Amino acid sequence: MKIIAHRGDHAYPENSLAAIKHAIKDKRYDGVEFDIRVSKDGKFYLLHDRTLGRTTNTRGLLSRIHSKDLKKVRLRNNERLPRFEDALKILHEYEGIVYTELKSHRVEKEFLSLVRKYNIKNIIVNTFSRTTLKRLRVYDKRIKLHLGVRLPVINMWRANSIGCYSIAIPSFMITKRTMKLAKKYKIKVLPYMVFSESMLERCKRLKVDGIFADTHS
Repeated sequence: MKIIAHRGDHAYPENSLAAIKHAIKDKRYDGVEFDIRVSKDGKFYLLHDRTLGRTTNTRGLLSRIHSKDLKKVRLRNNERLPRFEDALKILHEYEGIVYTELKSHRVEKEFLSLVRKYNIKNIIVNTFSRTTLKRLRVYDKRIKLHLGVRLPVINMWRANSIGCYSIAIPSFMITKRTMKLAKKYKIKVLPYMVFSESMLERCKRLKVDGIFADTHS
């Protein structure tokens, strides 16, 4: 079972370069995951929420702020709000799995251009938007895609129709039927919201392919 560091190593601020650097050095992790959003002028940044308030010293919607103003934004560790390109430079020679959750839409061409520029070996693009995945598939027939879902059974068929490599499902919603369908469609299952030891043990019993981990435990 693969262990993916969800938003990086949680000993550091989420989606920070420090969190990514330490996750890829930590042998307990098989890969790292982080979130990507786009600024007003089309620059890619690492951020989970639509707004800056929860994780930085600034308020406001990222999509409404120009990159020249985002230079002033700091995370809790005083790190600048990271650009996607900064993360790609760190991951250039990384041999593990890289899950990138693309939260902005209609930026697929620009996103893929950056990925190709740095030749990231094992990148998998994650989104909850099937429209975004379909666009990515049109622009790149070979890139691995990952669908985030909340209703596993119907979305397993949808993920298969797009040609997804893997699918994310809340850990408490995974059943034997889910895993049977995944095996049929040859789609890997990686639960998220694995918040307790009992949830982890349940995932192991169901033989999931990996988990998005928020802690080392």
